[in-house]
Amino acid sequence: NSEKHQAPKYYAIQHYKCDVSIRDFKELLINNGANAHILYVSDVQALTGYRYCDICKLQAFKTSNPNINRDMKRHMENQTFEKFIQKNFDEDSTVISYLIPYYIASTVKNKSGIHSLCYDIRKVNFLNQWLDLVFEEAKQIKRDNMYEDESIPQHFEMPVIGFNSAKFDVSLVFKNLKSKNWRIIKHVGSGKIAKLIIVRHKDTHIQLRFVDASIY
Repeated sequence: NSEKHQAPKYYAIQHYKCDVSIRDFKELLINNGANAHILYVSDVQALTGYRYCDICKLQAFKTSNPNINRDMKRHMENQTFEKFIQKNFDEDSTVISYLIPYYIASTVKNKSGIHSLCYDIRKVNFLNQWLDLVFEEAKQIKRDNMYEDESIPQHFEMPVIGFNSAKFDVSLVFKNLKSKNWRIIKHVGSGKIAKLIIVRHKDTHIQLRFVDASIY
């Protein structure tokens, strides 16, 4: 049967193109509970004395550490997995691959205090588990900010602030923002850069407002 020997067909689902004209900036977010200010930081290392991982944006290394380059390389190699989806070995070929998210963390602030949520690839569907918990945290924040008169209608939307996340991080979790429990109701930006994404839970109707603070 000739059909068995036909080459498989592949369909493009999403396209991403890097815009090299866009510059990256470092900001410092200052929040006193009532007002928020974003300040431009010209030299993060000089301000903090630490150098941060370019991939996870969380792990910090002291610049005074004589082994900083070795430690950073070891850490960054374990932050993402790369999976090859096409290989050709002639002279004019390139390897096509995509990155698999390895770890995600968020910091939540409510009336009871500040705490962190952390998930990694060791848990099955860890991105969906993270989103489930973020929606649960949003329910608590909603209760913290309810009007005293519960009969007054109240629209609630919780911001999820990222830093320089629009060009890279969002593309890794985009498919998880659509599921049987929640859906995207607003997307501001282009296919290359997502300035704003609003995700609404289908049962509670709570909305998460994903914003990249550095460009929005």
